Amino acid sequence: MKLVVDQFEQAMMAMMSDQKSTKTDAMVALEAEKAQLATDLNKTEQAFADLHHKYEKLKEVSTNLRKNEETLKATVETAQQALKKAEERYDALKSHAQKKIEGANTEIANVREQYKNEIKVLTAKMKLIEAELAQTQRKLVAKEQDNKELTVICDDMLKQLESRNQ
Repeated sequence: MKLVVDQFEQAMMAMMSDQKSTKTDAMVALEAEKAQLATDLNKTEQAFADLHHKYEKLKEVSTNLRKNEETLKATVETAQQALKKAEERYDALKSHAQKKIEGANTEIANVREQYKNEIKVLTAKMKLIEAELAQTQRKLVAKEQDNKELTVICDDMLKQLESRNQ
């Protein structure tokens, strides 16, 4: 029996040593896994920190972009209002200029018409004066002819008187 008990003890010891080596192998595997998990955790935490940092940067950039967008929208709105006012002023000035041009064209047409009428009147007066001048010249020629004839008659009469008186 002692033999059986010794064999039992040996079997138990072998089993225990197998368990210890299994436990040791398992412990080594667990420690390696633990080290790997710790490394993975550190990498994950670093990646998360990088991601969080990038998120904060993007959040800041996004905020700046929104502010810039609002500023640009306000600037565009102001520019559109200024453009609208400038277009209104342009239209008003254009309308005013067109009215002035129409008035000036009307005035020019009136002045031209007056000048045409005045030229017609002066042309008619000139023709009348030319006709009077021609008539006066004809009268002058006739008077000169009459004077010549009277001079001849007077000269003849003077000669006759002189011939009678002698």
